[in-house]
Amino acid sequence: MIESFAYDLFREEAFKEVMEKGIVSGEVKASKEMMIETLEERFDIISVGLVNKINEIENPMVLKGLRRQAIRCKSLEEFEKILEKAM
Repeated sequence: MIESFAYDLFREEAFKEVMEKGIVSGEVKASKEMMIETLEERFDIISVGLVNKINEIENPMVLKGLRRQAIRCKSLEEFEKILEKAM
């Protein structure tokens, strides 16, 4: 009975961890897409290199800050400098 309880508890914790990672992964992907869309809307065409750099970032907090900078920056060059500092 104790073994079964421990196994059930372990299984539940493992399931929660997988779900949380999936949610975070989805949020990261959505943040990247929104940032790229924002930059394209503001500056028309952005380079594949810039998109690749954005896609390398996995930290949700860094992406959140960069998304805000994508909205506020005056030029694409300014954003690229900010991005380099964030990496």
